Amino acid sequence: EYMEKTAGKEYTTVKKQTSGRLRRYMNIMGQIFFYAGLSLELFYVILDKSAYSIPSEGILFRITFVLFVLKVLCTKYNKKEWIIIAAFSALGVVSYLSCGRNDVLRIVVMCAAFVGMDLMKVLKYVFYFTLAGCLVLVFLSVTGIYGEVSLTQVFRKGVSTRYIFGMGHPNALHCMFFVLVSLAMYLYFNSLNWWKLLLLFAANMVLFLFTDSKTGMLVTTFMIMMAVVMVYT
Repeated sequence: EYMEKTAGKEYTTVKKQTSGRLRRYMNIMGQIFFYAGLSLELFYVILDKSAYSIPSEGILFRITFVLFVLKVLCTKYNKKEWIIIAAFSALGVVSYLSCGRNDVLRIVVMCAAFVGMDLMKVLKYVFYFTLAGCLVLVFLSVTGIYGEVSLTQVFRKGVSTRYIFGMGHPNALHCMFFVLVSLAMYLYFNSLNWWKLLLLFAANMVLFLFTDSKTGMLVTTFMIMMAVVMVYT
């Protein structure tokens, strides 16, 4: 009887250890799938802002969708979370059947894949990946390797020259600047001070001289001013 109890305890211990190792392995694989999918999504954003035309973006989206699904399968959810995922996935299926676009379903799966991830770490990865991609586009354009530095065509004031630095359109360039500034201020809000905010404001004005993007300049200015209010009140 004593030997049976001892063997039972040892079996339970081994089972828990095996389960723990399996869970750690699943977590590692899930993170690999997640960052692979996220990297492809970000890579598409950079390509979309460049002069390159993606011939079959549907294939890329299917790959990222599968990667995020694999991350979901590697993640442990409770019953309530599974119900929420199933409900919004059903909404995504209805959306796809109604209009032929799978955006909703892709977003639902991507959000579900975020469970168990370090959000700030992921957002920093998004920031630096996007920043690096934009700088590469700028470098390729100014060196003449790929992409145009400026566009001379009919804009709202007639024929004029506006700079794009490889981004395809001046509004796209200022839009990416707005995205990067917004994300940077969110990630490093606690270290913001007057001279950093002033530097961002000056950079926004300088970029406006190149892009002449009024909307991009105004929304970025508004974002910076709201940051000033939040920092100093």
